[in-house]
Amino acid sequence: MKRKLYPVTFSLILAMVAGWVAAGASRLAAPGGAPALSLYDTGDGLPPLEPVGTSFTYQGRLLDGGSPASGSYDFTYKLFDTSGGSNQIGTTITHTFRTVTNGIFTDNLDFGDKVFLGDARWLEVAVRNNGGGSFTTLSPRQPITPAPYAVSAPWFGIRDKPTGYNPLRIANDFNLVDALSANTGLYTSVAIGADGLPIVSYQDSTNFDLKMAHCEDLACGTRTITPLDTAGTVGFWTSIALGSDGLPIISYLDNANSALKVAHCSNRECTAATITTVDNTAAVGYYSSITINKIGAPVISYYDSTNGDLKVAGCTNVTCTSAVISTVDSTGNVGVYTSSTLDSLGLVQISYYDLTNGNLKIAFCDDDRCTSAGFVTADSTGNVGAFTSIATGKDGLPIVSYIDRTNLNLKTMHCNNDICSSRTIRTIDTGIATASDDSYTSIAIGADGLPMIAYFNAAASDLKTAHCADVKCSNSVVRTLDSAGLVGRYTSLAIGIDGLPFISYEDETNGDLDTVDCGSPGCVSYGRKR
Repeated sequence: MKRKLYPVTFSLILAMVAGWVAAGASRLAAPGGAPALSLYDTGDGLPPLEPVGTSFTYQGRLLDGGSPASGSYDFTYKLFDTSGGSNQIGTTITHTFRTVTNGIFTDNLDFGDKVFLGDARWLEVAVRNNGGGSFTTLSPRQPITPAPYAVSAPWFGIRDKPTGYNPLRIANDFNLVDALSANTGLYTSVAIGADGLPIVSYQDSTNFDLKMAHCEDLACGTRTITPLDTAGTVGFWTSIALGSDGLPIISYLDNANSALKVAHCSNRECTAATITTVDNTAAVGYYSSITINKIGAPVISYYDSTNGDLKVAGCTNVTCTSAVISTVDSTGNVGVYTSSTLDSLGLVQISYYDLTNGNLKIAFCDDDRCTSAGFVTADSTGNVGAFTSIATGKDGLPIVSYIDRTNLNLKTMHCNNDICSSRTIRTIDTGIATASDDSYTSIAIGADGLPMIAYFNAAASDLKTAHCADVKCSNSVVRTLDSAGLVGRYTSLAIGIDGLPFISYEDETNGDLDTVDCGSPGCVSYGRKR
């Protein structure tokens, strides 16, 4: 008589034959021989090293009704970042027709190189009779434990791996950049200069000046600080970019005159600048964002608070001493929290908040100076779209980080086609905003091709990051980066020439401008703030 299997009685005794704590670290058992991948030259005159790949061997013991199972079974494998939470990391692996003998089975698992970034992981296994019925999830989840060589493999922060092993992992490098005034570091914006070093624009709110810090090293351990505009109350909502002439250029609000202004630096360190009023036709210049178009001229998006419009200044030269001013969207009170970038064709695309309807919108410019644009409502599920930040992913499509004010969450929206008629919307972090405060967000595409988000958790007063696991940010790893006081407002993120994130933000507790140079693509922390 055929034995009947009761899936609900399945249990699992796990033996991890191999695991790791770093992407690409050594495996102990790899059936099928070495992977057929390209070789790396260590530069030491020895034969080149062959990459070990990303798979590892998993062995378990399956019980059915308390007795060792035997037969053919289907298995699914999922990774999670906690032993009991719902945040799955990476994709689900399904293996069918797996033979179990006297309860023992062995599988080769490969979740790729984006899921093991130094954080703890738990493996969830589900099983069923081959081809029949639903899967039964086994409990508890099993922790992924590191293999000895994986523990010692210092991947993070190491360039051109596997060459140049470092005996220590590289820590995130925090620096206090400006404490010269009682309250400084507001409205920060960061870019990477022509010399490969970070440049940060911000407001000294003690004196209401526009300032810029030129870092003298990758971590901004030393820097040159220059007040650029001290005429009145200026320096609100700064946005910095590297011009086509290799010099920094900054857009910002002159609050005293309700005007959009631009500072074009005269040298790389920006010890002097040319100041131009670009638009003062109404109360304009709020929430500006500057991008260099494909013909090398700055394009600035901003909010006209008098008329409630999204406006764009298409500069006619690299210094932006003159510009073509256009109203791009006037359908209600729109254009708050603008962010801009270039699309795959080199045209500007802008994310912004529709204050009338509480929606996230995107404008797709029709020409280099954005004298006209088409726009779409990208998210209308509640009061959404505050503090937007936009980037173009490695798939050539826009991805936006923003705040859901209804649910007080951080969200991302990824356009699934060029016109954004199809979208993927994800909640990245919950409960981060408050009724009286919001979370500033900044998104960039890392050297690994994955979106990286820096943001302010207003509920906890912390600086946080989210490192996406795919181009659509379907899953992400969330970390608290700095929690020493009230920190993280006015975040801005750029990817350095070393391929690692660099973040500027305000330390409100101490009234300082702070930065962090991450030691890994996901800002895994191996050290403490100093």
